[in-house]
Amino acid sequence: MAYRLGKNRPVLDDRTMRFASYVKPALPSPPATVSYGAKVDSWPMYYNDQYGDCTCAAAGHMIQNWTANASAEITVPPPSVLSFYEHFVGTPPPPDKGCDMLSVLKYWRRDGIDRHKVLAFTSIDLQNQAQAQSACWLFGSIYIGWRCRTSPCRPTSIRSPFRGWSRRAARSATPRRTRTTATASPPCPMTRTISTS
Repeated sequence: MAYRLGKNRPVLDDRTMRFASYVKPALPSPPATVSYGAKVDSWPMYYNDQYGDCTCAAAGHMIQNWTANASAEITVPPPSVLSFYEHFVGTPPPPDKGCDMLSVLKYWRRDGIDRHKVLAFTSIDLQNQAQAQSACWLFGSIYIGWRCRTSPCRPTSIRSPFRGWSRRAARSATPRRTRTTATASPPCPMTRTISTS
């Protein structure tokens, strides 16, 4: 099975909160390993094999991950994730148009996905592995994007950018055109959200 891509180039906003501004020096170090995803029964595709909705599918997976670790797992219905994606690209969605992650986060905070909203989100330093690990440890996952060299991205090309700590990122073995995609699997670098569900 192959996944569609869909994370567009980053959109930056100076108003986005920075994780480092809120972390206190007395905060304990994260554990050597963490596995929040183990409590999730199964990860739905959320149409990412048909459309470039990885940014929205990742949001659905984050809700699933948070709720599985907090109490009872809630799996957002796939049509709700597709509807969330269609807000950005129209109906019916084109196969591989995609979204930028900041717009997805802002819309998720304002309107939610199937009644699940985030209260806030922060950015983390992309070069700081300790910061990424702390954010994931404290909040259960972080919302990331990475470059894939082919479209679609095959599961065998998914591997960790964080030595010994992370579960997912992607790097294709076939260097053709460069594309990007997003994931929510803990823990990796980019942006972190806080759930109200």
